[in-house]
Amino acid sequence: MTGTMSGPVEGTITSSEIKDAKDAAFHAETLTHKDSSLQDAQMIFDLAWQSIERSSGRDNCVFPKELLFLGGAPGSGKGTMSSYIRKMRDISAPAVEVSSLLQGERMQRIKDEGGLVGDQDVLEALLEELLKPGYSPGVVVDGFPRTRVQAQCIKLLFDKMRWLRQTYADDVVLRHRFRR
Repeated sequence: MTGTMSGPVEGTITSSEIKDAKDAAFHAETLTHKDSSLQDAQMIFDLAWQSIERSSGRDNCVFPKELLFLGGAPGSGKGTMSSYIRKMRDISAPAVEVSSLLQGERMQRIKDEGGLVGDQDVLEALLEELLKPGYSPGVVVDGFPRTRVQAQCIKLLFDKMRWLRQTYADDVVLRHRFRR
């Protein structure tokens, strides 16, 4: 018997169906990962925010009017661009270099104990730094985000800053601090 088959044999799976199944599995895994990283980001942000509120007080959580984030690999030009951006945006404060924050005493203690500096530690250190009055008009943040969770924390910070502005909008004494 010679010849070719014109269609798939009943009960067999075609390569197209295999590809579709693999694509569906990949997308399901990706969605699950995104959902879990978003939940992780929310939990990490909430813990970092609670720590900042405890140490500074909610009324003192006044972040810079302008925040610019530069992410990228080491040596990709973030430092060079940060100087240029600061000049163009008339930002007088030096850039916040996350790599420098990672050399701080608290971070060094974590590393000396054999631990890894996690997203929550980095976020807390960054938020503490951003609350310093010298950054009030604006600042460039060099080297953040470094992870997907940190990137999602930027959105959560934006949401929190909007919430603070709305919360203090009617407070005659404090509303000028939460401008924008």
